[in-house]
Amino acid sequence: MTDQTCFSVTRLGGSGWTGDEVRSRRFVAPHRGVRAAHPWQDSLLNRSIALFHASPDNSFLCGISAAALLGAPLPPHLQDCPPSNATPAGGSHLHRSTARGRRLDITADELVSVDGILVTSPARTFLDLAAELSVPDLVAAGDALMRRWGSSHEELTRALTRRLRYTGNVRARDTISILTPLSESPQESRTRAIIAIGGLPVPTPQVVVRDHHGRFVARVDLGFEECRLALEYDGSHHFSPQRYQQDAARRSRLRSIGWTVLEVTAPDLIRPHSGAPIPLLGTIGEALTHLDAWHLVGHRRAQNARQGARHRSRGV
Repeated sequence: MTDQTCFSVTRLGGSGWTGDEVRSRRFVAPHRGVRAAHPWQDSLLNRSIALFHASPDNSFLCGISAAALLGAPLPPHLQDCPPSNATPAGGSHLHRSTARGRRLDITADELVSVDGILVTSPARTFLDLAAELSVPDLVAAGDALMRRWGSSHEELTRALTRRLRYTGNVRARDTISILTPLSESPQESRTRAIIAIGGLPVPTPQVVVRDHHGRFVARVDLGFEECRLALEYDGSHHFSPQRYQQDAARRSRLRSIGWTVLEVTAPDLIRPHSGAPIPLLGTIGEALTHLDAWHLVGHRRAQNARQGARHRSRGV
């Protein structure tokens, strides 16, 4: 998770160091009452770990801090936010100018230990994130929690049912049906979510394609097997000459056996201006029309997938 060790201190010192030593330049203070040795890498993950070491015994990490510990992807703007710490309802929460302290109604099964650090469970973390993230970012986080921790739709639904009046529960409810552990990258997840929000049929992640002899041809990021339509997301790592040649050869093999391949990049997921459609949605719609495939894939539309006015996004 991280190789940077943090420890709590008082004015007399801590972890075998004297008060003068912990105040020296060999240490950095991510939060009051905690030290870490130089060099210190400032990140939400490391600030969250440091916060845990500065917190009371009955506290735990929650929200974006729990997501960071659990390995769920978060949008870049949240990486600079203060870490989140909580204590059970009825207790006193941590007061730090560098952190967000909360009191949460929590049950024992909603807490897990990650390398000795107490955090909210994957299901509870997903529910907490629903109050802060847009649907595409929430799907990316939910997919990752399913893949990394084995969370199921039933488990997430149970966590939601417990807290029907919880902030973000509508967004969480509408998003759970879209989630899958098959997605292998945040951008694949966000792409699938944007398609669902747009009212289009939702493609299947990581579709294995074989030729008419049953031989493996490729595995596509997102696909509609019914009409042989594939969506391939190209991130920045696809732009190297070697990777570009590999991708081109792979897509040529797909097209040779009758598949249509749509290449998707970040600009395809962003509205060019307010009120304009997201380009990807139009591209998929045109492809399905050209393939005369709407009747084949119409059943794939997500139920109740919506962005929500508070977090309406221009894309990814």
